Amino acid sequence: MNAMAVPFLITLACVLVELWYSHAKRGVAIPWRDVILNLNSGHILMWFFRGVEVAVFAWILTHFSLHWLDRWHPAAVWLFAILAWDLGFYWMHRLHHSFAVLWAVHVVHHEGEHFNLSLGIRNSWYSSLTTLPFTS
Repeated sequence: MNAMAVPFLITLACVLVELWYSHAKRGVAIPWRDVILNLNSGHILMWFFRGVEVAVFAWILTHFSLHWLDRWHPAAVWLFAILAWDLGFYWMHRLHHSFAVLWAVHVVHHEGEHFNLSLGIRNSWYSSLTTLPFTS
């Protein structure tokens, strides 16, 4: 199985479990139209641009690595990478709310009518291009 498909399938399973729970335990009608739109909001092109993003990461690693972490234990490298990525994601998200150009990319994420896990996936198809400065 494609490694890029695994996180998407896990997310899809979580979305379906949440929808089932909301319907079965709380009697909430499932907004299928919104859920399908959220899951499909430009994902074909977004995954293409994610590929571009990964290629840029690989190029930067190959040509501009300072080798600061080469002697670190792999667990420490993973921990550092997770914390650094989370910090970059925080600032990316905050700045997408602060600047009109970035907000124009991000606003799609906030246009859903029903708040559920599928809304977290709803993004503009070119949103991954605006993440590069924050995550590379």
